[in-house]
Amino acid sequence: MKKKNLFFSFALLLGSTLTYGQAKEKVYAVSLEQGPKIEFENETHDFGKIPQGTPVTYEFKFKNTGNEALVINQPKGSCGCTTPYAPKEPIMPGDEDFIKVKYNAAKLGDFRKSVTVPTNTGDDVITLFIKGTVEKSDASK
Repeated sequence: MKKKNLFFSFALLLGSTLTYGQAKEKVYAVSLEQGPKIEFENETHDFGKIPQGTPVTYEFKFKNTGNEALVINQPKGSCGCTTPYAPKEPIMPGDEDFIKVKYNAAKLGDFRKSVTVPTNTGDDVITLFIKGTVEKSDASK
């Protein structure tokens, strides 16, 4: 009886080894991902030192790397001192544009502000950041 069990165990082990050792067929994946996709050159800008009372702006450049039109839905600044401007027209695949962010630089000191950018990509909302230091201007010293 033991010889019979040993034989079946050996046969099972040999069979599974041969099955596992068979050459695998290569499967090539094709991306079926559809829709718009937004890619920014950078998502943070440092203004450095800014004189108080002198508004500054920066343009966050982006590209639609998807295969359908990209729509930006009213970006919002984290406070009233930060105002974003976005294109109102859809951005076609392969096209580039920018989101302009204006900071009013009224309050002295370091700042770090954000702008949320909702789109039709289906991804989470993108967040852009601006930062810097507002210093007393020469006129007010």
